[in-house]
Amino acid sequence: PPYLSFFLTKGPVLGGEPTERTREFLAAYAPDLPTPVLCDHLGFLLAVAAAALDGEAIAFLRAHVWEQLAPVWPLYARAADTYGPPEYRPWAEQLARTLEALAVELGEPTTLPLHLRAAPAPEPPEDEERLVELCLSPVLSGVILTRSAILAASQDSQIPVRYGGRRFSFRSLVQADPRAALRLMRRLALAQARWRLGEPFAIVEQWWQDRRCELLRILDDLEQR
Repeated sequence: PPYLSFFLTKGPVLGGEPTERTREFLAAYAPDLPTPVLCDHLGFLLAVAAAALDGEAIAFLRAHVWEQLAPVWPLYARAADTYGPPEYRPWAEQLARTLEALAVELGEPTTLPLHLRAAPAPEPPEDEERLVELCLSPVLSGVILTRSAILAASQDSQIPVRYGGRRFSFRSLVQADPRAALRLMRRLALAQARWRLGEPFAIVEQWWQDRRCELLRILDDLEQR
């Protein structure tokens, strides 16, 4: 789902602290701007950027690009290009080019966006539910785990997994073969580590890579048990 909160919350869930941070940011910079309940939707955030560009509100646009677009959407564009159906790819490539061009033109700050500075930290899972949460939450694992990847892993391992949503299917895989689930996460972490988000987003790219590295350390520990 194209919401900041989906990528930046445990669970993950829609809404919560990332949505409220976005609402507070917009209220501070554009107090007269009507905002939807879930104001962290990519479409709305891009519309805000377009309006700021048309209105030559460059200071606001610079802050908006860095604080609301940089934390997740370059990563989202790479994921959509990699995992989305063919018709998504031109859109994903255009999104990546547009974000990079804006960041180059406006100049990128040297500090991480607040969304990433305030993000919850990953912890070694104490039980099955925490393992599922770790793997499904991009903010904790650094990994975007798709339902199709879960089903493919179950087929590769010849494990009968119950069909359903991501959480239901992944929990089913963990219960049937925990090591297959860990191998899947390791494979995705290593593959997504090769994604490049563009030079202006180097410190954001490194943040996501640090999350993947921490995930790999956790997986090493789990596999030794």
